[in-house]
Amino acid sequence: MEKKRISNLENYIDKNYNGAILIDRAELEVPDFLQRDFERGANNCSIASIVRIINYYFKDIDKEEVYRDVMKIARRIGYFDGIGTIPILISHIANTYFRTHGISGKCRGIYFGNFYSHVQDEINNLRPVMMNLGYGFYKKHSLVVFGYSIYYYKRMKIKILHVYDGWNKTKSYIDYNKLNGFANLPIYSYNIFKINREDWEGDEMDKSYLKFLVSELIYIKEDTLINLIPKTKVRYNELFGDLEKFVDDLNLNIRMLRRKIELVKKNSIEEAERKIDSEFKESLKNISDKKELPLVHFTEVDEEVKRQAEDIFREIIFNFSPVINDYPESEFEKARMAFSSYDIDGLLEFMNRDKPSVIDFSEEELQDLRDDLEIDLSNYFERFPLNQLDLLEDKDAIDFNLNRLKNVYEEYEEIYGSLQEELNIKIAQKWLYFDKKIIKIPQLIKLGYFLFNL
Repeated sequence: MEKKRISNLENYIDKNYNGAILIDRAELEVPDFLQRDFERGANNCSIASIVRIINYYFKDIDKEEVYRDVMKIARRIGYFDGIGTIPILISHIANTYFRTHGISGKCRGIYFGNFYSHVQDEINNLRPVMMNLGYGFYKKHSLVVFGYSIYYYKRMKIKILHVYDGWNKTKSYIDYNKLNGFANLPIYSYNIFKINREDWEGDEMDKSYLKFLVSELIYIKEDTLINLIPKTKVRYNELFGDLEKFVDDLNLNIRMLRRKIELVKKNSIEEAERKIDSEFKESLKNISDKKELPLVHFTEVDEEVKRQAEDIFREIIFNFSPVINDYPESEFEKARMAFSSYDIDGLLEFMNRDKPSVIDFSEEELQDLRDDLEIDLSNYFERFPLNQLDLLEDKDAIDFNLNRLKNVYEEYEEIYGSLQEELNIKIAQKWLYFDKKIIKIPQLIKLGYFLFNL
């Protein structure tokens, strides 16, 4: 992906695809305000993008008021100072705003999208699209796609996104053909919006739509546990596992040395050793039992297959998830297995099962369930904010993490050396005593043997 902003599309095409022929183009009129118009210095690109899309549908609303309301919801659901908005919770933030303001609208997150279904079709149907990127010039940034261009070049179709990035009032562009990441996994996601302009003062959301929102949150949770966390853990281990293990081992040795220094003040050397063995038995066992994550090769899957698998699994969750349906957890595990490998046939076969009865939740119970799922997801991403695939494909982020671990290791080495020296002195004070500056030889020999075997 480009490492700098594309502001002049004509010049970019001439330089990179000289002779390309424009074969399709479309644009929508979208508000061009800047994200800093609302707050300076805030990680508010996602919030500003939601406001931009709402303002597109409802041009007469007070966008400052919309921003305050959306940000208030986001801080409760998925916005963190210093990080910004968690991408997989953007849809839930937008849908909560729609519900609380009586808007007949739906926002849906697309995590393995494609150009034709999630950009071209949406723009052609007069619906701008929100996009969240994890690499290149717009790394960790959300923006609004309001148009596209398609060029024909050397038997290829070059697809260009027209965007408002929130940093500039003029149009910017993204070369869609260069949006690739590690193992060809996407380093972007979409949020698509379907809003009825006539229903700004619509009725309260009914139970069926509330159940839909709950099922969407269940899908996000399942996808996080099945795909996101395992993939990022494996990738993280590949990059940092060995060095992190050295740091952990050295940290444990430092703790043991500090404790040993305390113990030898009041105990014999042998007694101190026994207490150390007893107190750190569990920690030593955990270190020795700690196994490396298995080397997993994630099979490359066509983007259209991923999209189909996601759509089918969403429907399976709505109709079969044990959280909202009377269905056994052990059977639902088969759907999870099929989804983890994007097994379309397996998912379709599961869909053909007899549908179970739906658990009869009250509106209040559904709302409580939704709140619980929000808390679960927020906890996942509060504990696991750095191990995301987009960051693990960014060279600067990788170098930063490696240098951080190396600095910690070097600092621990220095601490360990000084503690070892302090312990040797304490032991020497136990074994040696001076009588008219004469050191008793048997004790010196015993001390040398002991220190040699430390």
